[in-house]
Amino acid sequence: MKRVLFVCSGNTCRSPMAQGLFTRMIADYLGGDLANEYDVWSAGIFAADGIPAAQAAVDTMLQYGIDLSTHRSRRIDQDMINNADLVLVMTREHCLYMMEMFAESKGKIFLLSDFAGYDGQEIFDPYGMGIESYKKSARQIKGMLEKLLGKLS
Repeated sequence: MKRVLFVCSGNTCRSPMAQGLFTRMIADYLGGDLANEYDVWSAGIFAADGIPAAQAAVDTMLQYGIDLSTHRSRRIDQDMINNADLVLVMTREHCLYMMEMFAESKGKIFLLSDFAGYDGQEIFDPYGMGIESYKKSARQIKGMLEKLLGKLS
């Protein structure tokens, strides 16, 4: 099983949206048995454990047929890194932080956009902004994940 971990700051917006989108896309695009080969989860660098996804993230994901209502934030830890095959972060700052904190795992930590072939683009942080900001971030994530799926399949 391939284990993919998405990481953002608080694990209430970008990384849970990425987790939901990627899980749905795997099922839709790869389908069948291949979808069972992936375990996808998310965490946050500065997350407090147990916080629900932002309501605007929940509302945005419903438009994709994805339910984030049961999501609860988790703070990144060494066990998560050890258990992941691939760690995808949203910003350069996240990448630098993760590589410093988990230096022995550098080879599996990547900026999502770099891994997808977008060369350094960062995922827009919608936290505290209106629904249109969440939609913008979701579109950005989805586009990169489509490229990523092409790489992984």
